[in-house]
Amino acid sequence: MVSTNTLANNDAQQYARPVLNQAVRLSWELSDPNQLAGVQDVVASAMEKLNYYPRDQYAVQMGLQETVFNAFEHGNSMCPTKKVYVTATICDNKCWFQIEDEGAGFDVENVPDPTLPENLTRLDGRGIYMMKAFLDSVEYQSPGNVVTISKQRTIEG
Repeated sequence: MVSTNTLANNDAQQYARPVLNQAVRLSWELSDPNQLAGVQDVVASAMEKLNYYPRDQYAVQMGLQETVFNAFEHGNSMCPTKKVYVTATICDNKCWFQIEDEGAGFDVENVPDPTLPENLTRLDGRGIYMMKAFLDSVEYQSPGNVVTISKQRTIEG
């Protein structure tokens, strides 16, 4: 069973309190990068209740931070009237997040590879590189203002 909740910006931290024992779908409309902390609290709580390992939680937190901050900074150019929309689906075995900004988008193929010798001193591309290393998938939809990230729960046997 999936429950759907749309949260106002200030409600995110309050929602982190309920006990979760099922899949959950959440969405936020963010107008300020500082609101991400509340989103991360809710996501961490949900992942913990569904027995995700701390390393999986860390990977998701890092991916969310990088994606949402990029959406505000690069996508929306820090314009205070533009929003970033975050949707999360957290199940017992996998979680997905879609982050959408109101910018024109970009072509991820034009982002320089930070591991190439000529780019080692450049800053651009490092966040995307880290996201791809930590998460199971990072997919950009044309025109490049929507990204979907996912992480499967680690199963140790």
